[in-house]
Amino acid sequence: MNFKTFLVKYSPSGLLGAYALFLASLALELEVNIARTILLVAFAAYAVAHRELPRALYASSLLKFAALFPVIAAISWILSPYDEANGLKTFDWLMCLIFGMATTLIWGRRTILLLLLIPAITLLAALGTAVWNAASGLPVENLFTPDNKLILFIGTANRLGFLLATGAAICIGTLFMLGRMALPLFLAASTLSVLCWLAQSRAAVFGLFGVILTATGYSLVQNRKSPLALALVLLVAALIGFGSIFATDRIMATLTSLDMSYLLNGRDDIWLAAWEIFLKSPMVGFGVDSFHKALAAHLALPENADRFPAIRSQYVFWNAHQMVLGILCETGLAGLAVFCVLIVRGIRAGIRFLPETFPPLLMLIAFLVHGIGGYGFHRSWNSAFFFLALGILEGWNLLNVNRRPLQAGSE
Repeated sequence: MNFKTFLVKYSPSGLLGAYALFLASLALELEVNIARTILLVAFAAYAVAHRELPRALYASSLLKFAALFPVIAAISWILSPYDEANGLKTFDWLMCLIFGMATTLIWGRRTILLLLLIPAITLLAALGTAVWNAASGLPVENLFTPDNKLILFIGTANRLGFLLATGAAICIGTLFMLGRMALPLFLAASTLSVLCWLAQSRAAVFGLFGVILTATGYSLVQNRKSPLALALVLLVAALIGFGSIFATDRIMATLTSLDMSYLLNGRDDIWLAAWEIFLKSPMVGFGVDSFHKALAAHLALPENADRFPAIRSQYVFWNAHQMVLGILCETGLAGLAVFCVLIVRGIRAGIRFLPETFPPLLMLIAFLVHGIGGYGFHRSWNSAFFFLALGILEGWNLLNVNRRPLQAGSE
């Protein structure tokens, strides 16, 4: 058996294993860079053995447009006073986009169903953490921060909330694909939703509500008497009821408070500072990952000595706490234009091929709604969910052109 024959025979299995490992790393927020590198090697091996895959990827105008990210990042780095803003992270974005496209082109529907690994592993990790905590004789409070935010196996409640909302989005989207699995998927989505509420991340809960609202609307369009729409409405009611009794902290206070200072929680100062930073370099920004140093420099200006008290009372933030402002600060109007094209293209493909594309479409919606109060591109882990979902949607769009997956028997 020569090397080419070996790759032809074993590279599909290697790619499948590497893809599953990558999804597991996302679900655990564990060694994501290593898992991504393994998947890159497996993808390269498959591409060498199956030359039709690179040709199919090259046909994507979306991928060509996304390739502008490193170009914009390089220009902003050259013009930026911050050496750390080298834009290498944009290659992570492109890799996740390509992984989503490639695996969908190869396996079709199976790639989308494999997304269920994320909520499944998340739930198993949450259960394992709770069991380990109990077996160690530790109090339940050990699973929460001092201000009653659930953290479980991820040390930050905001990141845990984002993960749980994404997992619920995948389960809810798959409900429309696998009617026979409706009950276990709905129970999984409900469990993830309750845990998301307990994490007390407002951006994550609002992202979850955006997902449920979208799914309910689609269900009613399909069938006005849909029991699934009623079940989703009852899930929202149950969450609010649960929060009113057992978790009355941040989320319930946000839903009932009319105090804007509490609702914004200092974000107005962060957003104003971000806007002023953007105005200094509006076309290409100061470079990917430049916000922390750009904000520190902006706060140090003599004319800003008595401004932005909400920021100074905490610490110099690493991101703009708002997706659009974060994009503008780091990649300018040029980067925002590329993001807008990708998002519009992804949403159009997701709507066009419903219900098969509902899981990645709801992943994308969860990310975008979460981005109203958060910035998901400052970590490779967060951004992987966005670009993987976009890649799967674009891959499905290309599949519609090819009419069948590149790998026989993947349906």
